[in-house]
Amino acid sequence: MLTLEPDETRVRRAISEWKLQGQVALVTGEVLGPLSVREVPSTVFVDAQGQLVAAASGPRSQRFLSKRTQELLDSSR
Repeated sequence: MLTLEPDETRVRRAISEWKLQGQVALVTGEVLGPLSVREVPSTVFVDAQGQLVAAASGPRSQRFLSKRTQELLDSSR
């Protein structure tokens, strides 16, 4: 997962509260341009090989993120 949020403490708190697992990278807008991310917040999902596998624009709930992550994990098996 990638985030534009510059406050690492805030990111760590959200990860803990939402019980997210996996790596999270803090990035700049320049990095997200090639990923067709045009709205903040946006969520992009990257697989273990570094390939973009899904994206979602706009704010999303913990439930959505958990469900989408599980769907992507299930489809990769």
